[in-house]
Amino acid sequence: MKKTFKIKYVYFTVLFIIIAIPSFSLAQEEKEAIKLEQITVTAPGKKEGVTITPQSTIINVKEYKTPGAPQNIVDILKDRAIIDFRGQSDLIPGGSSPIYMRGFDSHRFTTSMDGLTIDYGRSASHGTRSMVVDYATLPLGQIENIEIMPGPHSALYGGKSVGGVINLKTKTPERYTTLKPDFRVTTSYRSYNTQNHSVNADGGAGPFVYGLSYQYNHTNGYLRNNRAEIDNYFMRLGYILPSDGYISFDAAYTDKDRELTVKNAPGYVDYHNNYPKTSTASKWPWQKPKRHEEYSTYRLHYNQPTPIGLFTIGGYYRRDRSEMRYFKKKDSTKTPEVKPDEIEGYSSVSKMRQAGGRIQNEIELFKDNTLTLGFDMVQMWQPGKNYKDYDYRRHTHKIADTKAGYLQDRWMIIPRLTLTAGLRYEDVSYWRDSNWDYKKNKYKITGEGDWIRRNRNQWIPKSFLTYELDDLANVLRDTSLSLGISKIWNPLPFCYG
Repeated sequence: MKKTFKIKYVYFTVLFIIIAIPSFSLAQEEKEAIKLEQITVTAPGKKEGVTITPQSTIINVKEYKTPGAPQNIVDILKDRAIIDFRGQSDLIPGGSSPIYMRGFDSHRFTTSMDGLTIDYGRSASHGTRSMVVDYATLPLGQIENIEIMPGPHSALYGGKSVGGVINLKTKTPERYTTLKPDFRVTTSYRSYNTQNHSVNADGGAGPFVYGLSYQYNHTNGYLRNNRAEIDNYFMRLGYILPSDGYISFDAAYTDKDRELTVKNAPGYVDYHNNYPKTSTASKWPWQKPKRHEEYSTYRLHYNQPTPIGLFTIGGYYRRDRSEMRYFKKKDSTKTPEVKPDEIEGYSSVSKMRQAGGRIQNEIELFKDNTLTLGFDMVQMWQPGKNYKDYDYRRHTHKIADTKAGYLQDRWMIIPRLTLTAGLRYEDVSYWRDSNWDYKKNKYKITGEGDWIRRNRNQWIPKSFLTYELDDLANVLRDTSLSLGISKIWNPLPFCYG
């Protein structure tokens, strides 16, 4: 008992010393507290690679976290509250409107790359009636950030931007201290034999930089006749100018094969219960419809700081080729049941070209005031309808021509109040080949040819006022009130009829 008592006594003595000595020291060193003035944090909210301001949301592609590795642009966009994913499947993005923005489909918001509109034609097979983007063809590995701007309040983009703008910014050229490139390989495998493999390499020597990427996508799809296979190639060459500017040239090529879903429902011919039921498709299983598409895009970007502002020039040229293939009855009658000797192969080819450009100067007039001036244009061509070879160089006809000039001023009137006001002028022309009456074999309108030009132009005022509430209360951190008053003008509806 004595031994146990001595051990406990020593233990409590040591414990007292460990607790008492630091407490005594702290008591001796305690000084009078210093009261600091109120500190207000004005930096925009940032979380998981996302910077949110009243005017836009900027997503850093490299830092952004998703449940799985993103395979394309849509995998990143569909996580945002402002974006509504409407695709038939997330295996590979497809369809005319895989995403909606603020309730608007792809006909009512703009997608651009480095400020240049890229959604004036999804492919040659859709022409001016579609005006959307095939997101599966965009090089995710070369995108630095994605800017999402809600509403029609930016004068820098066309009248189509009713729902807003999605601007994809490619990587800014940076100097490399060694010749060793940054190399990244990713691969994934999911259900329905869905595969995604990509290789990206970025490097340089002195002021010269380069970027290379390749991406392969494949899926069998979960619907009948739904297989898809896409090869994307991308190359960039750049030069960093002595005055902190740069010039870059990009080239991209896409080769895409995609089957088109066919009817598959009880009661229909050749029903297969291993696939989901589908009755709205336009083709029968025996027709085996599929589409082969090829896209070639070339882009030039010039960025130069000057004493009078940041001067940028951008331009692109794109060629599309689309071939539709399927089987049909020789006598052209529509029926779900056929015999092998009653069918024949059919294919149709369509091609399209388009080009666009922009010149812009961003001037800081004085502190907290930035003025942006610019001009942009987009043009589209397709082969003449009577030219059987569909040669890009001959018998082509312009089918769309858009020219615009804009002026925008962003002024922080007081630290919490910002006004963005602008004015845009657009002149839009479309040519339609609907004047020929095939039944009567004559022109519908006398004096007009196959192509009829339709033109609209408009002045479009824009304004967006924002008051930030951060300094009013802690619970109002990253909260603001905004009021936008802008004219909505979209020339697209008149090209439908």
